[in-house]
Amino acid sequence: MKEDKNIGEKLVGHFSKADNRSTQIDQDIEEWRNSSSENNEKYNSYRKIWKGTEKLASARHFKPEPAWQKTNRKLTGITKTSNHIRRLRYTTIGMAASILLLLGFAFYFNWFSLSSGGVQIATANGSRSEMVLPDGTLVKLNVGSKLQYSFNKFSKTREVQFNGEAYFEVAKKHFPFVIHSNDGMQLKVLGTRFNYSNYDDDREIKTTLAEGKVELSNERGKSFIISPGQVASFDKKSKQIKLLKVNPSHSYGWLEDKLYMDNMSLDEVCSKLERRYDVEINCQPLGFAKNIHYTGVLREETVVTVLDALCELSAITYSMKGNKILIAKK
Repeated sequence: MKEDKNIGEKLVGHFSKADNRSTQIDQDIEEWRNSSSENNEKYNSYRKIWKGTEKLASARHFKPEPAWQKTNRKLTGITKTSNHIRRLRYTTIGMAASILLLLGFAFYFNWFSLSSGGVQIATANGSRSEMVLPDGTLVKLNVGSKLQYSFNKFSKTREVQFNGEAYFEVAKKHFPFVIHSNDGMQLKVLGTRFNYSNYDDDREIKTTLAEGKVELSNERGKSFIISPGQVASFDKKSKQIKLLKVNPSHSYGWLEDKLYMDNMSLDEVCSKLERRYDVEINCQPLGFAKNIHYTGVLREETVVTVLDALCELSAITYSMKGNKILIAKK
């Protein structure tokens, strides 16, 4: 489908499903999306715009008629520069007209955004990093971590998508600071210090609170508030939140290049070493590493010094070639 002069109107019909020609509209939109990768990216952006205007509609302070008058004044000043927008005809002053107009502006001028102040940062295996977010929050990222931060202008919320492990010193603001996970857990604070660990291959998400209070909640609506010195665990499979009887200071060991092991299996130790030193570790025979456990603390100097220490603590040996390590029984 060639660039459609009325694509804005068709997108409204497509998103709202209110048009009796919605089936044909859906087909036209799908053809338009598939005609180029740029159109597909536009479609995804406009879908977010539509959701944003739905939030506007539900907000108690939103008044459709003043909104229409404001946007209509902008439209009057733009009509000479855009034949596409001039051809659009709006027949109502209600919410539908306001949404359509906002969508039209966003389509042609990219004026509309759901979030602001967005940043992204990632650390590769073997490296750690530290940064200050736009709101003043200090974040120290452990190895193999990824963070995305933005401020949602409609919900007035500082939002974070995070995977890995990090220590947060959240700046005290009136706006909540929320960390989302793909596993159904949400962490919400206003200002506090805590350690947060959530790697893809972990069975649970661990939150260790140093100062303030945080609220954990799951997708079932259950919430859990933890206090300083407590360690909470969210089971990714059962979606349950519980307190752990462990030493909270051990959660911060990585900040001092220390590995605390509380009855930790060799299998789990290997996973941490792989991320910490960007190596690949295999254990032979398969499965035996789950039956060897350690309790104590190791200084993370080099992967060799750590492996040497493990060999002294248990009946294992290792060989190393490049970044590949093989651990076997003695």
